[in-house]
Amino acid sequence: MSTELLVIDRQWRVGDTLDSIDMIIGRYKSKYEDTESSSLEVSCEILQLLQNMRGRNIDPQLQHYIERINADLLTSIQACREQAERNVILEEELKKVREAHEEQLEEVQEEKERIMGKAKNKLQEMNLVIKQKDIALQKSQTENEQQARNTQSQISRLQSSLNKKKKELLDVRRNLSEKDMMLEQCQHDLDRSKEEKDAVQKEKERIVKDAQQQLKEKDTLRQQLRNSQSLIAVLQKSNEEQERALKNIERHKEQLQQLLIQSQDEKAQKSRDFQLEKAALQQWLCKSQEETRRCQNECSVLCGAWQIDEKEVKLTDKELGRGAYGVVMVGVFHGLKVAVKYLHPAIASYYNQE
Repeated sequence: MSTELLVIDRQWRVGDTLDSIDMIIGRYKSKYEDTESSSLEVSCEILQLLQNMRGRNIDPQLQHYIERINADLLTSIQACREQAERNVILEEELKKVREAHEEQLEEVQEEKERIMGKAKNKLQEMNLVIKQKDIALQKSQTENEQQARNTQSQISRLQSSLNKKKKELLDVRRNLSEKDMMLEQCQHDLDRSKEEKDAVQKEKERIVKDAQQQLKEKDTLRQQLRNSQSLIAVLQKSNEEQERALKNIERHKEQLQQLLIQSQDEKAQKSRDFQLEKAALQQWLCKSQEETRRCQNECSVLCGAWQIDEKEVKLTDKELGRGAYGVVMVGVFHGLKVAVKYLHPAIASYYNQE
C-alpha cells in the first residue's frame, strides 16, 4: 500500500512512493519524523511571528484576523502532535502482532518437524521388521523356488503397502489369502516334514498378528493426521484474521495520511489567502493613513482659525460644573455668554503642559 506526500521542506518530492511496512521497520521512519518535526518548527515560527505582531499598533480587523490564524495554527500543531503519538502507538501494535504471528509459525513448524520425525522413525521400524520377515521366509522356503518367488512378491507388496496407507488393509487381506494358498500347497508338497508345516503355521500367525498391529498403527497415524489437519486449519484461520487486522490498520493509516495531506493543503491555501488579504489590508491601511493625514491637516487649518485671545473673554462668578480635571464657568465673549473650561492649577502646570 502506498501514498503520495508533499512537504514544505522538500525533503520528499511530489511522486515519491512510500511503503507503509517499510516506514514501520525504519526505512522511511527517520525521514518521516524529520519532516514532521520541520513542519512543526515552521508552524511554530509562523505562530511566533503572529504573536510578535499582536503588540503592534495595527488595524483591529487585521488584529482579529491574526488572532484567528493564531488559534488555527495552535489547533493544527496540537493535531499534528496527537497524530504523531497515534502513529507511534500503531507502530507498536503492528510490531506486537507480527511477533506473535512469527511465534505461532515457529510453533507450527516445530510441531510439523516432530510429527515427521515420528513418522520417519515408524517407517524405519517397519522396514526393519520387513527385513527380518524376508530373512525368515528365505530360510523356511529354500526347497521350493516357486514358493520363494511368491514370498518375495509378498514382501514387495508389504513394502508397497507401507508407502500407500490407504491401500494397506486390502493388501494385507490379499497377502493373507495368498499365504493360505501357500500353506495349502506346502501341506501337499511337504508331507515329509511336520515340523516345517508347524513352522509355516506359526509364521502365518505371526504375520497376521503383525498385520493387525500395523492396522492399529495405521488408525493411530490417521488420528494424528486428522488432529494435525485440525490444528493447521485453526492456525490458518488465525493467520487470516491477523492479515485482515493488518489490512484494516494499514487502511486506517492511509486514511490518516490522506487527512494529514489534506490538512497541509488547507493550511497552505489559508496561508495564501491570508497573504492576499494582508496585502489588501496593508493597501487599505496606507490609504487610510493618507486620508487621516489629510484630515489632520484640514483640522489644524480649521482649528487655527478658531483660536482666540483669552483677554477677549470675561469670566463671571457663575459655575456650571466641576470635575477631576477642571471647572466649567460662564463667560462673556463680545456680549455673548459662553462656557469656559479651565484646568486645575496642578494639572495646568508647565511640567504637565510639556
